[in-house]
Parts: sequence; structure tokens; C-alpha cells
Amino acid sequence: MGAYGSPDLSGYEQQNNTSAEKKLWVYCESCGFKYSRKLKKCPQCGRKHSQRFYNKWWFWLFFVLVILSCNSSKNDIEKNTLQSEHTIENEEIQKEQTIEAEKKQKEQPTISEDEYKASCVTLNYDDIARNPNNYIGEKAVFQGQVVQVQEYGKNVVLRVNVTKGEYGIWDDTIYIDYKRKSENESRILEDDIITVYGKMNGIKDYETVWGNQVSIPYLLAEYIDIT
Repeated sequence: MGAYGSPDLSGYEQQNNTSAEKKLWVYCESCGFKYSRKLKKCPQCGRKHSQRFYNKWWFWLFFVLVILSCNSSKNDIEKNTLQSEHTIENEEIQKEQTIEAEKKQKEQPTISEDEYKASCVTLNYDDIARNPNNYIGEKAVFQGQVVQVQEYGKNVVLRVNVTKGEYGIWDDTIYIDYKRKSENESRILEDDIITVYGKMNGIKDYETVWGNQVSIPYLLAEYIDIT
């Protein structure tokens, strides 16, 4: 029974409050007083009503940003992994092509320098760039301007433009591997005009200093004459 003999309705009140009504009320964490959620603080003890952190907008914004960041990092990792695998695969293919070309060269009978040069033919740049596999192992001769030189002992790597255009400007680049015959052989310098004799070796893929992937015709040089 309640005060003055009236029935105690506390249990009845709890049973009949709807969920919508419950959302309108809050209990003070300090004194337990029940008051409207619209009030910012308890009318009995004055303690402010604190909203749980996971009910605040900034928590969910942070959560969404974390998810997006994780997905972006995952995509970057997968992309870098695919690029690395592609680069490794290209290097292995080029290595196999070089070994095969060198093997065929060793199997052929030795001929003089003049005979070798005479057996080389002039190839069309567009043809060897478009269908490089059709010319692997074929002897070729090119004349052009050196645009880059890298030396590793006797081994020399060149990039040479082999098509002379208007105003004396050279274009159409090929990649050349060359092994000098002796230490006394003249060095090749940038801007030299050279005639190179050798065997086609497909396409050379490499990465520029700007990070771009480049594919150009590839020649294993046997002789180089500096004009």
C-alpha cells in the first residue's frame, strides 16, 4: 500500500510505460532521480546528463574514416604486390630470352667481323616495335645518336635514337647491350653518332626515373663503330 492507504502503483507504472515513453526519461547517475531527457542536468542534485560516447556524431564519423582508410591501404598493398609480381615476371622473361639468344650465338660457327657486319640487315623501327618476337635472333644494323650511356666494367648499356628526322633531330629509341672487346676500346659517349651491329632480342622493359614503365626494341650488340 502507498501513503495514506492508497495502492502502491510503482510496479504498475514500470509495467505500463511504453518504450517510447522510456526514451523521454533518464536517471541521474549521481542521485538516481528520474527526470526528462530534455533537461541538461538533474533538477535535484544539479549533475549534468552525460551522453555515452558511442551515441555522439563524432564517434561514428571517426569510425567511418577508419574503415575507409583501412580499405584504401588494403587496395594500395594489393596494387603494389601486383606491380612487383609483374616486374619480376618481365625480368625473368627477359633473362630467359637473353640466355637463349647467347646460347644460339655460341652454337653458330665463328665468322670474321667483316662477314658479320655484311650479314646484318636494316630493319624498320615500326616493325620491330610492333612485332618484336618475329625478329628475335635476327641480325640487324642501326645508325643513330646515343642518348644515354651506362658502363659496368666492360659491359655497356646504351639507349640510341635510330631515326633521323627534320633539322637533324633523332627519334625512335632502341635499348642496346654491348660488351667491349678490350680495355683499350674507345668509350662511347652521349651524343655520339654510332653504327651498331647485333641481334634483335625482343622488347626491353624498364622503369624511368619518373616511375614510368617503358618498353622499346632490344638489341644485343656485337660490334659498334663510332662515326
